[in-house]
Amino acid sequence: MATFANPRNATAGTVRQLEPSITAQRRLDYFTYQLLKDGRTYFDRHSKALAALQAAGFKVNPNHKGGEELEEVRQFIQHWEGKRDSLPYELTGS
Repeated sequence: MATFANPRNATAGTVRQLEPSITAQRRLDYFTYQLLKDGRTYFDRHSKALAALQAAGFKVNPNHKGGEELEEVRQFIQHWEGKRDSLPYELTGS
């Protein structure tokens, strides 16, 4: 398989493939993070969207956690930021 600059480019290249055998060889996998209806969030809380997506059979990252306070969110981000390079999958974004 060709080397791509990042996971986003690999995904874009895979979904544009016209040859199904090449697409199948790439074994693309993903976590679903967002549920939209008419371009807007469907639920009032992100945790509800993740639960609905998972119930519908979509693969959702198991490393998610709800938070009521901004400090909880900040701590969660700091915790996982230090583990980015050791995750068994690639990430997009910075």
